[in-house]
Amino acid sequence: MSNNVQSYIANISVSKSFGEIINLFENTKYITALDYFFEKNAYVEWTAPKWIKKDDIVFFMFSVTSKQTIRHLKKDFRNNDEFFSLVEKRIITQSLNKSEELYNTFGGCIFALGRVTGKLLNDAYAIENEMHWKSQIYAPISDIVILDYPIPYSEVKNIIEVSKQSSITGVFGEEFDQLKNLITSTNDIPDYLKESKSLITPLSKINKSNWLLYANECRRNFFLEIQFRSYYSNYLLRELSDISTIYKECQCKKKSHTTFVDNVIVFLGYYLPVEIKLSIYVEKNLKKQCEQYCNLDKLILEKDKKCDISKLISNKVLIIDTEGIYMYCSDSDIIEKIFSLDDLQEIGQIGIVKRRIKDNLGLITSEIF
Repeated sequence: MSNNVQSYIANISVSKSFGEIINLFENTKYITALDYFFEKNAYVEWTAPKWIKKDDIVFFMFSVTSKQTIRHLKKDFRNNDEFFSLVEKRIITQSLNKSEELYNTFGGCIFALGRVTGKLLNDAYAIENEMHWKSQIYAPISDIVILDYPIPYSEVKNIIEVSKQSSITGVFGEEFDQLKNLITSTNDIPDYLKESKSLITPLSKINKSNWLLYANECRRNFFLEIQFRSYYSNYLLRELSDISTIYKECQCKKKSHTTFVDNVIVFLGYYLPVEIKLSIYVEKNLKKQCEQYCNLDKLILEKDKKCDISKLISNKVLIIDTEGIYMYCSDSDIIEKIFSLDDLQEIGQIGIVKRRIKDNLGLITSEIF
């Protein structure tokens, strides 16, 4: 059975400053970033795009430009070694020598594969410690395989141009198949790559009659929130709402503060705020964001149409991402998952979703779903 996945090339650089080298050693006892990959049962938490999901695939490349970085640091170290302690000198020397050794074997090559094994993580470590990569989004990656025959960039670039502006390059559709075949031609590959495919869903074919059918294939593959809204959540909200109108970018006023919630729907006669995300796990301060949409003084649904505040669910916000449906409650400041979208396979199951929402809101109704 083939698994439909998304994938990316993670372009790994050597540490770009002496401070980074020392920081890496003090926190991990590794002297280069590549040391992670050569551990038995290696596991890493590596920078990732926010659209990556569990079971997606990562191709690890040792950046072409690392060669220049190593040369620059070696020259700088020779000219300034008196500013470092004996311990620091030893760490830096070992790091630069090993980095050069690794580059001679793997430099400019895709040298390893890995599989995303869980939900994305949000961590500000790189920014707080002034690291060169600046990312806050990381993927837990294991099942790492070091290639017996690394794939040089001269061959990779015939398939895909690796981004020079970012450490992340998405690999999809035909490019994924070609890169997979290239790696397979000289290497034994793990089953997770062997059994994978990367289909690009024809979004233009998605409509109100077939959205759920297509969505179960591609729901996790949307890169942008606007895609997820247009081809999934808008259709879902219309099924959940009492009326066909889905209010968008609604102005929320509380005291002197104004914010905008993604959507408002009419649910069992009440107005319910809704927030749409690709993944709640990589959103910073999502609870704080949702709290801004609770206990409002005024809610403007659209031009010249204000919400009757007495009919507003004032303490809760419905949240939808590519994995599930959640409810934020301002009273407890908790986000609770109330439904997995993997369990929504056909329109007839919308009633189950409505019951979960109704029960969470504590609404009493005679309506049968």
